[in-house]
Amino acid sequence: MGATRGGLPTPASRRVRSLWGKVGVAWAIAACALLDSGSAARADEPAASPGTANVAPPRLVRGGEVPYPEGAHGDVEIVLELVVDKDGRVQDAHSVAGDEPFASAATSASRDFVFEPAKRGGAPVVAKIRMKVAFVEAHEPSASPAGPAPPTSAPRAAKPTPIEEVEVRGVKREAGKTTLGQAEIRELPGAFGDAFRAIEMLPGVVPMASGLPFFFVRGAPPGNTGYFLDGVRVPLLYHLALGPAVIHPGLVEHVDFYAGAPPARFGRFAGGFVSGEVREPAKRFHGEGNIRLFDTGLLAEAPFAGGKGTFLGAGRVSYTALLFSAIVPEVRLDYWDYQGRVAYDLTPLDRVSIFAFGSHDFLGEVNEDTGRVKTVFATQFHRLDTRYDRKISGGRMRLAVTLGVDESSLGDEVVSRDRMLATRFELEKKLSDDVLFRAGADGTFDRYDLLDETTGSRGTSDSVQTIYPPRSDFALGARADVVWRVHPRVEVVPGARFDLFGSAISDDVVVLGPQAARTTVIPAVDPRLAVRTKVSPSVTHVSTLGLQHQTPSFVVPIPGLQVGRLSEGLQSAVHASQGVEVALPWKLSLAPTVFVANSFGLTDAVSTCGTDFDVDDPRCVRRVSGQTYGLELSLRRAFGERFTGFFSYTLARSTRLTRPLGFRQRGGVSSLGQLGSTLRIAGEFDRTHVMNLAASYLLGAGWRVGARFYFYTGRPYSEEIRGVPIPPYNGYRYPDFHRFDFRVEKRWTFGQTGYVAFVAEWLNATLRKEAFSLECASFGDSPDLTTSLPGSRCKPQEVGPITIPSLGVEGGF
Repeated sequence: MGATRGGLPTPASRRVRSLWGKVGVAWAIAACALLDSGSAARADEPAASPGTANVAPPRLVRGGEVPYPEGAHGDVEIVLELVVDKDGRVQDAHSVAGDEPFASAATSASRDFVFEPAKRGGAPVVAKIRMKVAFVEAHEPSASPAGPAPPTSAPRAAKPTPIEEVEVRGVKREAGKTTLGQAEIRELPGAFGDAFRAIEMLPGVVPMASGLPFFFVRGAPPGNTGYFLDGVRVPLLYHLALGPAVIHPGLVEHVDFYAGAPPARFGRFAGGFVSGEVREPAKRFHGEGNIRLFDTGLLAEAPFAGGKGTFLGAGRVSYTALLFSAIVPEVRLDYWDYQGRVAYDLTPLDRVSIFAFGSHDFLGEVNEDTGRVKTVFATQFHRLDTRYDRKISGGRMRLAVTLGVDESSLGDEVVSRDRMLATRFELEKKLSDDVLFRAGADGTFDRYDLLDETTGSRGTSDSVQTIYPPRSDFALGARADVVWRVHPRVEVVPGARFDLFGSAISDDVVVLGPQAARTTVIPAVDPRLAVRTKVSPSVTHVSTLGLQHQTPSFVVPIPGLQVGRLSEGLQSAVHASQGVEVALPWKLSLAPTVFVANSFGLTDAVSTCGTDFDVDDPRCVRRVSGQTYGLELSLRRAFGERFTGFFSYTLARSTRLTRPLGFRQRGGVSSLGQLGSTLRIAGEFDRTHVMNLAASYLLGAGWRVGARFYFYTGRPYSEEIRGVPIPPYNGYRYPDFHRFDFRVEKRWTFGQTGYVAFVAEWLNATLRKEAFSLECASFGDSPDLTTSLPGSRCKPQEVGPITIPSLGVEGGF
């Protein structure tokens, strides 16, 4: 990011690139200093026995009594189905037999159970088990003629007993969805245990640059990918300071990723979707924390009101400002985040909760003469989500209201801000053994402002307001889909969502630009269809098709900054895919998928005006269309095993339709105008090959080592004269890039759930640099294209190395 004539960001500012390069050098210097001054902890304990190949079922060690429900009567048996994770905690619980209110009482109490986890080959694994809970009502004895009746006895607390049925397996994939669980997230080298960092290893995901939090998903720019946390829209996944995720990893249960055509629950984005789902409240006191080279994080959760309520607090604070001031004095880098949740069970069926979280990042440059810190980029966002959840027969429903504030400082002059109010209703109900109905409705109101801090006035230059006018936007929507098992081998998920988009530009905005209107309202209908067909016990065919709409957006998501030209229409995309899921021997799963995504009306600035974004340049406000097609391949062996691994490969072609501009001479005057007809060219972030290979091995005695290789081809570029691309358009490519990440962990355990671990991890340990921008020769005001040979006018410029070393200690109980 950087400054332009309008005070707004450019995707490739030389000043910011220089700062990022210094940041990368600082990471490397800090790592070498620490590695030279210390050594890893050593273990004297014997290696763990590999065990046998048989599965040892979970064993209940704590929390085995279930209170008899107040006001209930009768003797009832409840059968529970529990998913016990590798830490021995109950990950999911529901009743499969028995009546209310006994079923809810048993389910609620079971979430506090602690098990010795199931083991396979001596290693903890996730297991699904069934338990029987027998409730027995105590009856009043009859009065004796010889004396008064004895006191009435209370109903007995029920004790669960195991049913000899243990199932160890993975969660069934929804069509088009890839799920990353806690084990994969925490063990992936280069992800630093953070949930959202792990998505860059998935097929179909193309990074703008290694280590940066911006991805093209099947050709859709980062601004067209939706990020959600427990149903709440968030602008960022992880800290812009090349740091960790904006949410503490201990709060995230798993991350779901849809490359395109998601269920009807997700909408208003034309690209992919990333959804983090948080853990259910735990009714026992527990916590975890870590101290690393660059930050400290902590999470704690405790029950109150006799277990009816829980309080959770988490956060992370960096000390990079102190670190960088010693290594690179001219750079200031800082970030922090927080999460808090209070949940209270009004009844076994009703819960109210408040969930608050937020994040802050700062990148600054120090003036060597004055010592003043100049803001290069600063951003923050905050969310407050209040919820009412109710369990209903065969399902659940949720009503929620969300308040939010997003803000970004683009240099010291311009501040963009969004104040958000949103509400949503969600319903899931099982209509029969073969039909699950899902529906919802939601509305969002956003108030966007641009503030000029140098004058204290609202708004900036006319050219800036043309693209980012202060305004009020709203979106209202309703959706429904059905998960219908039409045959034991065939599952169909038809669905649709209807959205109404609106924008009202503030009265004090004078210049609206061509085709702009003061108030605009546009409806959109997004049909979706997914089909899963069990071809054989080990082969499943998956097909998805969907239409998606979105308001105009900036090429990368910046909190508080959103393009406001709704009057020129919505962005839209049609996504289709055909894939196969194959269960292979040795616990491997293979998933090849072919896909195509056609996009229309994209506000994709990099595809029309290259790297020199300027609000006064007509190329930078022009809509474009494009297409991406290719093959995605993933091969997985579940993390958490003694030897685990993940391989992903994407072979794709991403194109854009564009009308090139150039300089024309008329009457001795040079002017910028359209040249020629529409061309289909490679998109700026077309990467033909993207490959990830990660592996992790449990050595024994608590030692685990892992490595990752990441490779992608260079993106295309056009040579430029006076900032104008010249043929052949996107006919050249930056050099290919690869990096190695490493992770070493030594873990000690104590008690049933306690652990302490030493972790050494390094992203881009080989300090590879990446070419990300151009430096072109200057030819004056009257360029002569014959003064240099084709391919020699512009030279790729390297950034970095962008590298993140980490040494730390983490633990939990």
